[in-house]
Amino acid sequence: MEIAPGIYSEEPVWMISLVPQARAAAAGLGPLPGGELHLLLKAVLWIEAVVMLVAGLYLFFLNRFSEPLWPWRPDPISHRIMAGFPLAWAAWAPTLALAGSWAEARVGILLNIIWLGVLLATLAVFRSQFDLSRRPTRIYGGGIAILFVLAVLSYLLQSV
Repeated sequence: MEIAPGIYSEEPVWMISLVPQARAAAAGLGPLPGGELHLLLKAVLWIEAVVMLVAGLYLFFLNRFSEPLWPWRPDPISHRIMAGFPLAWAAWAPTLALAGSWAEARVGILLNIIWLGVLLATLAVFRSQFDLSRRPTRIYGGGIAILFVLAVLSYLLQSV
């Protein structure tokens, strides 16, 4: 089963949302205004970094496990390609957590929420292809849902 096409919805969002920041940087405008990131938001980003690092490394080495704890069994090439997404977020989440201001991190965090939402939507749309009686599948879905809810709540708290 291949679910990766749902994940590829991220790139167009990146390109559209980063254009205003690229124009501001090219115009020589100074740092973006905004307050410091809330402690809860930083904590969520660091937790996500650890979770995504573990998931990415696990996916990369998935072929070394006889009974993999992944909701589906990707082919040997796909699991290495899929490992890139969580590994990228494992690097991106700390970058956002260490941002100098809310304005610097806001777009990246919003994209993070969109990405987690797309993963949840993919799980919901293709739920018939998942064996929800398996513990790994429930952990996968529950983990994404928890990260999504925490990211949305911390984004809303930061925006207030």
